[in-house]
Amino acid sequence: MRQQGLLVRWNDNKGYGFVEPDKGGPAVFAHISEFRQQRIRPQIGDRLTFNLETGGPKGPRAIRIEAELEPGFRPESRHRFALWSPAFLVLALVSVGSAVWTADKFIVPRLTPAPSEQSAPAEPEAQPQSLPSPEAATDTFRCEGKQHCSQMNSCAEATFYLNHCPNQLTDGDGDGVPCESQWCN
Repeated sequence: MRQQGLLVRWNDNKGYGFVEPDKGGPAVFAHISEFRQQRIRPQIGDRLTFNLETGGPKGPRAIRIEAELEPGFRPESRHRFALWSPAFLVLALVSVGSAVWTADKFIVPRLTPAPSEQSAPAEPEAQPQSLPSPEAATDTFRCEGKQHCSQMNSCAEATFYLNHCPNQLTDGDGDGVPCESQWCN
């Protein structure tokens, strides 16, 4: 037989609470798994209908629980974080604003050449820079066990190491130009 009652305690983190039956008597245990409307989170003060199961090891228990919904009530309005809640809208606006600010400060300047980098149409194209002469750097640098571009401090040093030191890993594509993405570009 269906009974009615009021939800008087609820622990949402653990998914259980207690219903006080309208007919009186001790509070009845209610678990989230027994709610038929899975999309609705129970709240204290909800009017519920349920079947009573007795004889369990922990006392009476509400089963096949249904919330008595008011006319015009929409279950999705009970979600903790509804899609159109004010908190969600503020979070969305802050996220969009942050993305625009980040793009404006960090991405757009890198994509737009500085005025000094823009060449006038009448100017001839700049000639590619030649690599520093390894012979000139011989008296400046010594083989000290460096093998990677991240250990170098200049294109001249990377070129010296490539030409004079063993076990070099500075010329990944084997074209004779070391550290192309870091120093000698």
